[in-house]
Amino acid sequence: MVSDVATVESMARAMGSVPAELLDCIQVNLAVVADHWHGEGTALRLGAPLRFDPRWRDDGLPVTESTADGRLADAGTLLGLDPADEAGDQPWYAIGDAFDLPWLPYHGRQHMEHSFLLVPDDAGATVLDAYHNDTPWGPARPCTHRLDGAGLDRLLAGALMRIVRLRRAQPAPLPPAAVLAANRDALSTPATAVAVDRYVAAYRGPADPLAAAERLSLETWLLARSRLLHLRWLQGQPGVTVPPAAAEHLRAWPGLAEQAYVALRRVQRGRPAPPATCQRLADLLHGDAAAARSLAESNPHTEEEPPMSVPDVRQPDVREIVVQTAAQVLAVDPATLQNGGPLTEVPSFSSFRVVEIIERAEEALGVELAAAELTPDNLHHLDRLCAVFERSAYGVDASDTRRVHQ
Repeated sequence: MVSDVATVESMARAMGSVPAELLDCIQVNLAVVADHWHGEGTALRLGAPLRFDPRWRDDGLPVTESTADGRLADAGTLLGLDPADEAGDQPWYAIGDAFDLPWLPYHGRQHMEHSFLLVPDDAGATVLDAYHNDTPWGPARPCTHRLDGAGLDRLLAGALMRIVRLRRAQPAPLPPAAVLAANRDALSTPATAVAVDRYVAAYRGPADPLAAAERLSLETWLLARSRLLHLRWLQGQPGVTVPPAAAEHLRAWPGLAEQAYVALRRVQRGRPAPPATCQRLADLLHGDAAAARSLAESNPHTEEEPPMSVPDVRQPDVREIVVQTAAQVLAVDPATLQNGGPLTEVPSFSSFRVVEIIERAEEALGVELAAAELTPDNLHHLDRLCAVFERSAYGVDASDTRRVHQ
């Protein structure tokens, strides 16, 4: 394998064009590949969707941070980067443990997933990493790092978690008005409003204040970057009107991230977290919906626009979770329960089993059913049980919930 100097030089130029200060450590190097392959400005497409889709962890703290697989799926749709087999093009997209990556301030200090790019050659490899952040141990800035053969072997044997070979694909169409309408629809549902309140409540009275403060500091950092990236994408769309109030709202997010970091430092010194942080978080998350509506109203969607493909980020399908849970507890094929009829007709059904179904589904959905809902009519019929969980999860009638997710 010969040294690919041209690839390294082109990648270095792409590192200078991506909005690294608005991307997380998994996104940022996918963005570099996108600008390298598809042209400057492609990376801004990551800012098109505006969503709020928390996941609930075992410790009770919800997170909006995407998984690496989620980021790769977004890159396929928005950036035209698809996973490939061994025939994929250079560079290699890699994810490793930041603790073992010598060019980072996290080296030897903090374990976390971190992406980088590798361009291998006969003598080793060149690492390119566009990550941009200020850390307690100093700044991380876009850089290149040279590895000789032994250094590359150590990296592959130790810090490396995975390598994804990528190939070029066509990015999805993103007509701005249609994107803004989709953002409005995603953020304006009753389910999203309920999710916001549950999310904030989890950080208001946590069992472990320090863990919550640490997580909230990261959460607000990620949310702030995503909101500013959305604004940057909007500003780059010809003909798009950005109402001043919507722009002001999106620019307000970094202030919350700073507030959350100050709160974390106080908790680390044994002091209570200021309650104003969570109230500001609630205000901004609910304000996202108002901003999305304003943007959609200012840029109306027309039928003449081309089709759009934006990652479909939705709240959990409550019925599917309840059906799957019931099937597991009753040891039956989920397909046999799809008609939603009486659970009492299932041979393995019993009062003990229905209690187990409820407890498992409550844990999976992060809800607790109201005592008034726990009637035999509701508990012994699958459709009615699903409706009870939908009311609890979304705060709306089951029929309204179905319309939300169609």
